[in-house]
Amino acid sequence: MEERDVLTARRPTLLVDALLDLVALAVLIASSLVLFGFDALDGPLQVALVGCAAIAALCVLYGVVGFKIEKVEPVALGRAPGQE
Repeated sequence: MEERDVLTARRPTLLVDALLDLVALAVLIASSLVLFGFDALDGPLQVALVGCAAIAALCVLYGVVGFKIEKVEPVALGRAPGQE
């Protein structure tokens, strides 16, 4: 029952939530290409991808998507929800 709770105990995801990550990805990739040109493929582009992943994680953890940290933490650590 707890596993179902993790999936249903949040608000519906809006299009704006998904677009936030896409816009951040586009801005970070574009800025790395503008700053470094094609040399961005050697490193700065990967930093932009990690930055976008961090933005997506912050959206999940701080309520933009609506998950509670108590529900996300066990899943992130590889445990079933409710398992100690």
